[in-house]
Amino acid sequence: MHVRIVGLGPGDPTLLTLGSLDALRGVARVITVLAPPDLTKYLSGAGIVLARDLVDDATLLVRGSTEEIERFVARLDRSRDAGDVALGVLGNPLSDMPGL
Repeated sequence: MHVRIVGLGPGDPTLLTLGSLDALRGVARVITVLAPPDLTKYLSGAGIVLARDLVDDATLLVRGSTEEIERFVARLDRSRDAGDVALGVLGNPLSDMPGL
């Protein structure tokens, strides 16, 4: 199983890039972290399967909670046979990283 990190832009469905949509369509399941309801509704309507059972608390995951990250990784390990996963995050994951 592979995990892709895909930028969701500012959260507005009309501003989602074609590259992001292609990346999301190229995996079996997508986990959206802190995405607004309009965006998740749009993604579901576009045929993208959203995995809602892999993260208990998205806020803690984004903040780097060791416990939440360990739960997330354990769930990924248990669902390994379900195919590749994308972790959709708001913003651009490459330009929003500290130190770059």
